[in-house]
Amino acid sequence: MVESHPGDGCHDISPGMPEVLDRSVTAAVEYAFPPIKERMDMNLKSLCLVSLLSLMLAACGSLTRSDTNPWLDSRAGAVNENIAGKWTTAGGVGANWGDANLIQDGSRFYGTLGAYNIEGSINGDHLYLALSSGKKVYYTARLKRMVDGSYAGKVVEGAIIDHSNRADDGFALMTLRRIGS
Repeated sequence: MVESHPGDGCHDISPGMPEVLDRSVTAAVEYAFPPIKERMDMNLKSLCLVSLLSLMLAACGSLTRSDTNPWLDSRAGAVNENIAGKWTTAGGVGANWGDANLIQDGSRFYGTLGAYNIEGSINGDHLYLALSSGKKVYYTARLKRMVDGSYAGKVVEGAIIDHSNRADDGFALMTLRRIGS
């Protein structure tokens, strides 16, 4: 057991010294380690800001049918051909999106193309397409009728092709060819 003797420093602390020592230790700890509450508040604020920004970007970049239907209606026009029936994107220029089964109703049509639901409109030699799954529209396209009866053109992701600055940047190609006669 260690004995303490008067004058060795162990019992010579004046009555106000513990407060001074406590403040000194607290100041040293706060200097070395910023208060945890402040760090937690700052981290929480940062997390909230990042989450809000992510939601805003996701909302801005998400197309729905309510966004594309007015566009398709505005593009509907003269009907030069009945496009109802089976089509394919295999073997043409561009990606293989799968086979399509289209049903025509005047200058508008709908159906499926591979894994996507398709809604579209016809105007002369042009087809305008919106490819969706659930409520989200993933792609829009503008295709032109070719001499051989197929339709070929550009597809953009996450934007209406006519309204997009990306129509020439980051697009894909699609060719629709009728299956059978």
